[in-house]
Amino acid sequence: MIRIGDFARLACVSVRALRHYETKGLLRPGHVDTKSRYRYYDLQQLATLERLLLLKALGLPLHAIRDLLGATEPNAASITYSGPYLPPEDLYRRMCKWVGLQRLTLARRGSNT
Repeated sequence: MIRIGDFARLACVSVRALRHYETKGLLRPGHVDTKSRYRYYDLQQLATLERLLLLKALGLPLHAIRDLLGATEPNAASITYSGPYLPPEDLYRRMCKWVGLQRLTLARRGSNT
């Protein structure tokens, strides 16, 4: 289990963002200490956070992301988001931005080892 601050640094997000995602039901800590109220995350939750950040970068609202992350079947959540779709050029631009952020994240992780 990883403390919230360490998990945030590993994922290159703020502790505040992790707490926000928790309140929105997107990413709950793996464990919360009953005495200290420290939040702990499993390393496996990093993949969930990365999916969340990708979907957010693609322009999906948080409620749609929550539905997608909570879906047990691939097609189960596809009908829950009926908002506007991004034009292909906007989608491409956001995906390029996300790929750039992922490269930066990987470079940061590499320099911390």
